[in-house]
Amino acid sequence: MTRRASRRDILAVIPQNERMLLGATLLMIVTLVLLGGAAPQPGLNMAAIFFSGILLLATLFFGAGFAVFRSIPTAVILVVLAPLLLTLAQLIPLPPEIWQAMPGQALRLQALGLIDLADSWQPISLMPIATTYSAMICLIFAGLVFALFALSERSSNIVILALATTVILSLAVGLVQFATQGVAFKFYQEAHDGPLIGFFANKNHMALIIACSNILFHYISRTIFRSSKIYLYLYLIFSSVAIVATNSRAGIILAAISIFMIFWQDFDKIRKIYFYIALVLFTLLAGFVMVSPTFDIVFERFFDSQNDVRWNFVINSLPIIKQYSLLGYGTGSFSTLYITQEAVQSLSPVYVNQLHNDYLQLFIEGGILGVLMLLGTAVAMFVAVRRGLRNEATRRLTWLGFSIILLFALHSILDYPLRRPAALVFFAVAFSYAFRPLVRRNG
Repeated sequence: MTRRASRRDILAVIPQNERMLLGATLLMIVTLVLLGGAAPQPGLNMAAIFFSGILLLATLFFGAGFAVFRSIPTAVILVVLAPLLLTLAQLIPLPPEIWQAMPGQALRLQALGLIDLADSWQPISLMPIATTYSAMICLIFAGLVFALFALSERSSNIVILALATTVILSLAVGLVQFATQGVAFKFYQEAHDGPLIGFFANKNHMALIIACSNILFHYISRTIFRSSKIYLYLYLIFSSVAIVATNSRAGIILAAISIFMIFWQDFDKIRKIYFYIALVLFTLLAGFVMVSPTFDIVFERFFDSQNDVRWNFVINSLPIIKQYSLLGYGTGSFSTLYITQEAVQSLSPVYVNQLHNDYLQLFIEGGILGVLMLLGTAVAMFVAVRRGLRNEATRRLTWLGFSIILLFALHSILDYPLRRPAALVFFAVAFSYAFRPLVRRNG
């Protein structure tokens, strides 16, 4: 297939029964990326996200997309809905005899007693409003995954192109931010100043998305446009420069892993001339970066781990894990719990909103059920990825999904990318493609 024919194929007319669903999916993706880069706050951002989510769900359930549920195994449906079901269960009011008998309720009981509500029905969640928001995001996540299941491969390629376009736009914005030391394009009041952050408030989340974009552009170059690999290598060089501008240590490591995975998959197909060109370009890039002032800052941070407060967050959270991990205490409740348990000697002006380890935080907020949900998802994903990689028709899309999920899994050890909608959308797309081999396609 020629390059021109391939591009005509991408721009070909989408089937009538997919047009509205594809449009709603693209609107949801763009809204999440542009408006969901920070902690949730009541306002136009959240209103726009929830409106787009309602539109997507309505299009899915009342349009032709609803038929996709007949082709999805029950186990996969449960995996997709598990976070939503767990979060909703945490909002169910319990009689006082039950919630008062749960561990760690003394402070809650005392506070409610001051307003004569000690004997009222209360949910598991200590922060019902935050948990309700989480439930709505879980619903949007599930709707997006099911919508992606319903789309054809052609429409899925358009989704990937749209997602890659948002990355390019975010990088363009981020370069201006970096050049102006955070003066221009500051979308959030509480955001990192100076580094390249794009549409995010946190440089580490932007860095993760840049690493994921390497996988996206590899798929686009290899599968959609089937263009010369030199364009892919040029983008990898560009993204490598951008990742340094984020000043994110984790991001640099994740970007290196993503590039390694690309070359690992394509090593036997790379012409030697391209390999040598890429080697020379990356060597020149490394030399340029190493003599730049920006690299000096990043390099110093790699050897300044003793000042990293993430480990302190974990240490201070050990009593919470011991006391509250049986049943969990509601998604979004960590900050409230942490304040009540933080040691006096650890107090600082820094507000701890997340644990910076999503696995331990899931244990705290979701309890044993949250851990079982994670393990069940991992097992189901292993089955799906194994099947997808064995099938020539689904191998590339499965590899894309698996690679991005791996980057998220690694980053979640030190951060909380899934708690920001703008990053969650990349995970949702990857998640759907990883499980796509288990979905029976009709034609």
